[in-house]
Amino acid sequence: MAIQFTEKQTRVLEARDHNILVSAAAGSGKTAVLVERIVRMISEGERPLDIDRLLVVTFTRAAAAQMRERIARAVSDRLREDPSNAHLRRQETLIHNAQITTIDSFCSYLLRNNFSEIDLDPDFRVMDQTESELMSADVLDSFLEECYQQADPAFLECAAYFCPGSDDRGLQKMIADLYTMSSSRPQPEFWLKQRREDYHVESKEEIFTSLWLQTGILQTLEQLEDMDRQYSDMLEICGEPDGPEGYAALLTLEQDSLFGKLRQEPVLSIRQGHSGSLLQLAGSLDAEQAKAVWDLISGLGGASFGRLPALGKKRYPNVSESKKNRVKDRRAAIKTKIASICGKYSESSADLVFHTMRAADGPLRELVDLTLAYAERYRQAKREKNLLDFPDLEHYALQVLLDFHEDGTCTPRPAAMEYRRHFAEILIDEYQDSNDVQELLLRTISTEDEGRNNRFMVGDVKQSIYKFRLARPEIFMEKFDTYRPLDPRTERIDLDQNFRSRSQVLDSVN
Repeated sequence: MAIQFTEKQTRVLEARDHNILVSAAAGSGKTAVLVERIVRMISEGERPLDIDRLLVVTFTRAAAAQMRERIARAVSDRLREDPSNAHLRRQETLIHNAQITTIDSFCSYLLRNNFSEIDLDPDFRVMDQTESELMSADVLDSFLEECYQQADPAFLECAAYFCPGSDDRGLQKMIADLYTMSSSRPQPEFWLKQRREDYHVESKEEIFTSLWLQTGILQTLEQLEDMDRQYSDMLEICGEPDGPEGYAALLTLEQDSLFGKLRQEPVLSIRQGHSGSLLQLAGSLDAEQAKAVWDLISGLGGASFGRLPALGKKRYPNVSESKKNRVKDRRAAIKTKIASICGKYSESSADLVFHTMRAADGPLRELVDLTLAYAERYRQAKREKNLLDFPDLEHYALQVLLDFHEDGTCTPRPAAMEYRRHFAEILIDEYQDSNDVQELLLRTISTEDEGRNNRFMVGDVKQSIYKFRLARPEIFMEKFDTYRPLDPRTERIDLDQNFRSRSQVLDSVN
């Protein structure tokens, strides 16, 4: 029996020729809709596509295999209805080599087809996670042993600063972590060199222009915005027929007292024209703006919370105990969080930040230089054995597609233009788990830079589970905040109806 698609699902199936972000909640039929969209693109309309003109990126090999199987089954079903359709018959053949794949497999495909462009031996082997961890640890151990033997004063100062005592495991971990973070950036070396300046300040005022401090205050500002939204949610609960309406007056006063300034300067200027994550703005605020945000946060230290009134059964006979406790628990959690935050923002804290940054400047520069030297040593070790790790696949693929310049900009190479001409649409599943390298890679082979948006992205930020692998759900959220329903260039479609779980389960989880 044919699936009956909802109105929003039908929009996902029919929207064409622009960027589309599908925010698909768990149980919303995402996979079925994605498969049906692909099948319609290769079987319907005046000029249906060949399936090898589509790039379909999934997160796991199992998901890619399942996707390929479901598409093949759907094509076979349509062929039974129309056995003389030569185009569909052709898709049965093409699907076996179509790019329905993981990002790693697609990068490997790019390298094996363009190895001569980047001086890469085509017989390379990709290490698994365990092998790459062992090899990188061995290289780092021998590298640090040499550093200790050479006893360079800058190195010894760095080691003493980051791991006082005789145990250097802290320094090893910091180099390894910094290297891993750089590997999730399109230009690791360029990014690392920028980090040299992160703690360099000449005066107390300069701390407010540092990337490190601005990242911290903007992160805190986002936390306050989230608390403000939670107060609004609590007030909505209070307004429900069985809600604790007796709490509403106090909650309204507290929300205005605590978060009213979020709707005034300097937050208004910072937020103007920017609905995505504030962390994107780190490093771009001027000192005055950053200091004003610091003072705003510091001012919460004097905030006082009233006592919630008793809600007796005589006056409030219909109040739900569950909703009353939900409001009380949320409010208590916010009180604790605000107390924790405010202790970090004061005049004495600013003095401490300044002196800490001054003391850390030299050791941090040395740490960056050590990481750069280790990265080169590890790269040489892999090249000698013709080995790659998973981040290498993505970075070499970028080198196939882009020329990088000293100022951090990049321009497309002939290979990028060729893939742009070939792929009619790029479909990305589990988009919430993308990182910056993957985002740049897939955008480069799309036709967005030529004014023709052709990316279809589907995911659910609530299901982002790979932050520890340096996935950046912020990439998804930036589009979620800026794409609009029915926008002819950048459209957002929300599949928020769950067909898998009972309403009681959904209400409880939400």
